[in-house]
Amino acid sequence: MEMSEEKAQMILEAMKNQEIQYLQQNKRKATKPKDKSKPDW
Repeated sequence: MEMSEEKAQMILEAMKNQEIQYLQQNKRKATKPKDKSKPDW
């Protein structure tokens, strides 16, 4: 596949950002739900 180095870098960057978002979402789901009796601050 023919593409410029710049375009390849952009694609890699986008994939990395998506991976980070995916991991952060999974981490949030894995954490136990907040205790409603305590304030969230």
